[in-house]
Amino acid sequence: MLSYQHRTRKEVLTVSRKHKSRNPNGVRAEHFRKAIQLANQCQPEDSCPHPKVGAVVVKDGKVILEAFRGEIGRGDHAEYIALERRGKGIAEVKGADLITTLEPCTTRSHDKRPCVSWIKARQIRKVWLATLDPNPSIRGAGEWALQEDGILIGRFPDDLAKKAIAQNESFFHHVKSVSRQRGNFATELSKIQRYVESEIRILNSAGFLSQRSRSLLKDLIHINERILTFESEDDMDWFELGALLFDCGEVALGGCAFRVTTIISPSNPMGWIGRGLAQIEIFRKQNDAKKILTGPLQKAGQYLERAFGLDPEPSQWHAQAWLKLAQAWRECGRETETRRCMQRHKKLRAV
Repeated sequence: MLSYQHRTRKEVLTVSRKHKSRNPNGVRAEHFRKAIQLANQCQPEDSCPHPKVGAVVVKDGKVILEAFRGEIGRGDHAEYIALERRGKGIAEVKGADLITTLEPCTTRSHDKRPCVSWIKARQIRKVWLATLDPNPSIRGAGEWALQEDGILIGRFPDDLAKKAIAQNESFFHHVKSVSRQRGNFATELSKIQRYVESEIRILNSAGFLSQRSRSLLKDLIHINERILTFESEDDMDWFELGALLFDCGEVALGGCAFRVTTIISPSNPMGWIGRGLAQIEIFRKQNDAKKILTGPLQKAGQYLERAFGLDPEPSQWHAQAWLKLAQAWRECGRETETRRCMQRHKKLRAV
């Protein structure tokens, strides 16, 4: 179970009763319980576990705003709903305390602001946390960003923090297992992330990209951020990311994404076909540079054979991959390999 920092129940309640200057908004145990109750109302969003989060805004001992994740829109964070959807324009929010069952996020998809940003914008005095976010890319960063901006941090009482953590046991377990799995393709993830960040800078500073490229990049950023923030761990998200990188002309990075697809789901033939196509394109670049090396074609054949073994049914895309491989072998003067690839192509060609 995820470790968390804490204060004892006695310390929290003592502050609220005897030291008004330390707890000017009169936060009490009932407010922590309210946040936990709200989190219990979160509904499943899809097949991937998501955190159950409840948020309560307290001013002068009274709850002025409350929300839970997904209450208004699927996947909408509790803090965003409370502070923006419901708290926008409410003067009382300034200087209030926010109680949330999970550390506020520091990153979201490209069209959304992270919760830390909303908290700063609404000038919250103090944020009370039940636990840090288990996502390695967020864990501790939300707390640090708030403290850096002068926002105080408090903790749930021990017994209530344990209840909040227990609510998210399946989510914590999911993040832990995915983090362990991501160790297998950390290099690919890092390369793709650097590329996306670079393209974002280019898009923001130059106006020469075509509308199609802008549309592709927007989709690319969205999928990449869903993966980075654990909003998705679907092998087809990685496959789609690879296809988009291919369309952007980033063949090697597309191959990286296809490789991750096959790591997550070795039984998915699409990932193996993608890896095969990536190797064929790598061969073509070497060939254009007058470096005719057949290693990439041999790898492409292995990947396409793997896909064929998983799904020998007629498929236009699969058939085209074999045709491209046959054409590449013909350029090398290798007739035996060319005939074998053409046989696969004819068998897989959609009727």
